[in-house]
Amino acid sequence: MFEILENDSEDIKDDDMPFGCVEWVVFEGKVGRIRLERTVTSRVIDKKVLHSHRGGSAMVQKVYSQTERVSELRAYRWNDRQETWDEMNTEDFV
Repeated sequence: MFEILENDSEDIKDDDMPFGCVEWVVFEGKVGRIRLERTVTSRVIDKKVLHSHRGGSAMVQKVYSQTERVSELRAYRWNDRQETWDEMNTEDFV
């Protein structure tokens, strides 16, 4: 129904995370140019806080699942004035 202007994907480069990718599609909709972005990453199964006994210097180490995945979908609308993608709220779809 809508003309697809762009469709691509790329891997997320993170040495600690075993898997991650972002897929997106850009199309012209009734409200202008829309970008749907789907992010798939490994599920975080544990977080460990590592302290160094110095004020405010705690690090968080994440433990990822080797088999479970988490998927997230976000929608963006193109802003012609600022030439950026603005994230859309759920109210924008009604």
